[in-house]
Amino acid sequence: MYIYCSIIAIYKGEWLDYYNKNLAIAIDQYGNGLCSYLFNQILIKKGRHQFGNIDETISSVIGKNKVAGTLTWLGKFVDKILDLLEKDHSIKAIDPTEN
Repeated sequence: MYIYCSIIAIYKGEWLDYYNKNLAIAIDQYGNGLCSYLFNQILIKKGRHQFGNIDETISSVIGKNKVAGTLTWLGKFVDKILDLLEKDHSIKAIDPTEN
């Protein structure tokens, strides 16, 4: 299925810009739901912005907790890794429509 859809996306010129970006976001949202119990225990202090909403990315939750000052030391470490990939990634990833 992936190969077929990739071929169509390449043909349409959407492979890098649209197709794979959407897949990456979907996997990220899935991971937010799948790992929510673990991430809530090890990445954030008790706070308002919890992991588990499958409509929100992991980076968005990390960004909200960074702003709120509720990241654990491990959460801050993960945020620093994200910063290596893109400066202020978690802040840029905040989804204001998800609480």
